[in-house]
Amino acid sequence: MIGEISNPELVRAYYSFDPKLDGISLHEISVNRDGPTLTIRFDLTDFPDKPPEKWHPAYNTAQMTLSLFGIEGLSLSGFKDTEIGNLHLTQNKNKIDFLFKSNTCELAGRCSFIAVEKITAYQNTES
Repeated sequence: MIGEISNPELVRAYYSFDPKLDGISLHEISVNRDGPTLTIRFDLTDFPDKPPEKWHPAYNTAQMTLSLFGIEGLSLSGFKDTEIGNLHLTQNKNKIDFLFKSNTCELAGRCSFIAVEKITAYQNTES
């Protein structure tokens, strides 16, 4: 994952390892005509090993927001209130192919670059 994003230092501020993009819980998909840009927000399965001191000790789930810029060939099939799946980011020449796939949802396309917008945390009482 780190190799495909334009600002890996933000991830490195929270993690000393690459957080997995398998088994993520997709919360939000947003498309903006500027860029055009796709924004996705999801819970990570890995909690940071370097969480900020300002995070409450009860926080047990990290959430990441990614922006994918210059999207092409965007497709979305299915979407339910709970989507647990895998996000794949693959460098393809000067573009990045992306695919989120769960049992009921598939989000796919290609983009020019990806940036981590933010990493937050909350207390997940369902985990």
